[in-house]
Amino acid sequence: MLGCFVDLRNDRDDPSNRIEIDFLIVEPYENAAMKYRISPIEVKSSKRYRTGSLDKFKAKFDKKVGTRYVLHPKPLVVENDVVKLPIYMAGLL
Repeated sequence: MLGCFVDLRNDRDDPSNRIEIDFLIVEPYENAAMKYRISPIEVKSSKRYRTGSLDKFKAKFDKKVGTRYVLHPKPLVVENDVVKLPIYMAGLL
């Protein structure tokens, strides 16, 4: 299942509470006995970027979040539970 552009806000007047996620996928998660988890995907076009929305999403929905993904114009990198994939690998998700 795939969701497209999710904009979550706790307080519409305070932009620091804004969470923008480009895509959500639901997939079985190994560390949770193959129960389904939500995996957020951020797409970045620049080589320099921040993952603030992914961090806020993880903090808000902690146990319901699986692997977090970033699609970016750099090579593959895995840091903690964030997988950063080159954009051309998006089809593998």
